[in-house]
Amino acid sequence: MYEIPKHFKSEIKITKSFHLKEIVILLLTAFFLYLSKGMVHSSLTIPYYVFGMGVSIFLLMPSRSNPKRKMYHTLFYAIQKNRIKYSAIDVHMVENIMNDEVVSKVL
Repeated sequence: MYEIPKHFKSEIKITKSFHLKEIVILLLTAFFLYLSKGMVHSSLTIPYYVFGMGVSIFLLMPSRSNPKRKMYHTLFYAIQKNRIKYSAIDVHMVENIMNDEVVSKVL
């Protein structure tokens, strides 16, 4: 009869590695850089564009330490983290995680 979608939050892929949301963010970044180029000295306009687009591309890259997240998520989590709060690390849990990673690399 009717097919029920399994993924409600699936992103629209443009290419293998780019999603529609990322393309829109890059276009908005380029537009913002174009609008704000009047505040930059004329000899620094091209480095300003290169640096701005480079930073936005870096922030849109997948995070190595946080799977299924982008670098801007990781940066936000690092800024938002409560550094005063103490939380103990379970040694056995860390050992299990390390053993699982070693086994997955071998396979």
